[in-house]
Amino acid sequence: MLVALESYSQAEAAQILGISEKAVETRIYRARNSLKEKFEKF
Repeated sequence: MLVALESYSQAEAAQILGISEKAVETRIYRARNSLKEKFEKF
């Protein structure tokens, strides 16, 4: 949400969340795939 809607960089989101940039990247990847799968059903 921070990166997609609030226009934070992945580095900024990682710092805010207290996780690594790689973890942010992974979460974004998984979230986008999840949304894609849900919308493909329609």
